[in-house]
Amino acid sequence: MNSSLSLAKFILKGLLGSIGLGTLLDEVRQLIGEPEDFGRGVGKVKIERYFNGGLEISYLNHMVVLIAVYLRRGVLSNGAMIQLNKDFPVGVDGREKEFLTWLDQEGVVYQVYGADEQSSSWKLGSGAVVTFVDGNMDSIQVSR
Repeated sequence: MNSSLSLAKFILKGLLGSIGLGTLLDEVRQLIGEPEDFGRGVGKVKIERYFNGGLEISYLNHMVVLIAVYLRRGVLSNGAMIQLNKDFPVGVDGREKEFLTWLDQEGVVYQVYGADEQSSSWKLGSGAVVTFVDGNMDSIQVSR
């Protein structure tokens, strides 16, 4: 996998390097190696965790159906084995208001997906769900 991955490309197009929805399990493992941990999702979905849990990839029938990046966990933050390219104005620790302004500038349709006093999630027209905790970007999930 590339040493620098575009966070904007992941948010807008659902691609994390060359891994996207529909990528086969064998291809993912060739790109990033064996997972550190395994989990079970809903139904027959299987989950694999990489980079101290900072990246979760879910599979159904050996095909990627969900990619989740947790920005505050282990290796996807400072000192990462892979680095996220902060290629949009708010960067990895982006504030929510700045992120929504960036989405408006990019012409991305979005709506609130869930919110309470400490967190909020935004569903984007691209299929991504971006969650903020205490105003800081916490996770990005792309799924079918």
